[in-house]
Amino acid sequence: MWQPDLRADKIYSHRFENGLVHRLFPAIKKNIRWGFRIRPEVVSHKLIDQLRNNKNKRILHINTPMSYLNFEIMKDFSFVPKLIEFHNPIRTPYTEICQLRKNFLLYLNFFSQY
Repeated sequence: MWQPDLRADKIYSHRFENGLVHRLFPAIKKNIRWGFRIRPEVVSHKLIDQLRNNKNKRILHINTPMSYLNFEIMKDFSFVPKLIEFHNPIRTPYTEICQLRKNFLLYLNFFSQY
């Protein structure tokens, strides 16, 4: 599990007894324009660099792909299988996009790109 952390000054790593490795990567907060809005987003260049150098890219589990960091990861690693979660129980993208939402066009635009 890799995660950006605004408090981290270097890469922190911990291995659990079951073999899962949890890593925290240094991140910064940056204002980024999304459409007509400017939103504060978390950006971690070290996390993306480590993903590029990692040879064991089997599957990416991405939570909230509407964030800048996750959008960049999905763009750079389009060839890697992804499991995408939208703050709901894990579902397929087709059942997610058919649900009634206030920002339906944003989701439609996202799925048209991937």
